[in-house]
Amino acid sequence: MEPQRSAESKLDDGVHRFLDEYFKLSDIRERTTEYVNMFTEDAAFILDSQPCKGTTEITAAMEALWATISWRKHTIRDASPYGNNPGQVEIHGSVDLELLDGQKKTLVFTSRGHLTPVESEWGYKWDSYQVFIDLAALA
Repeated sequence: MEPQRSAESKLDDGVHRFLDEYFKLSDIRERTTEYVNMFTEDAAFILDSQPCKGTTEITAAMEALWATISWRKHTIRDASPYGNNPGQVEIHGSVDLELLDGQKKTLVFTSRGHLTPVESEWGYKWDSYQVFIDLAALA
């Protein structure tokens, strides 16, 4: 999955590669551990209104989410810098998914986070990340 990028995006190619891999992993249930490894060990993560702190809580949140859906696929409309901090990123997109009862849904989201440079395959990890999405729509 390649996110669409606005012509004025000022994110560097390394950040775009990180985001491509991040969303690819987030859509594969069996790769939750690799997905969570894209966060620092003490990262703050908020999904809708559910706060998590650290990789153990993020893993639990992802496992709980996967327990309600059979598949999901993110589409990224735009990813761009946010605010004056060069590590801040804002992302706009949608996620298509299927609930375990067979209902298919599309949810729109915006997310914001801070990437910290690290020695890793992707060069960055989230140290904070918040997803603005209405998970009540899954009920």
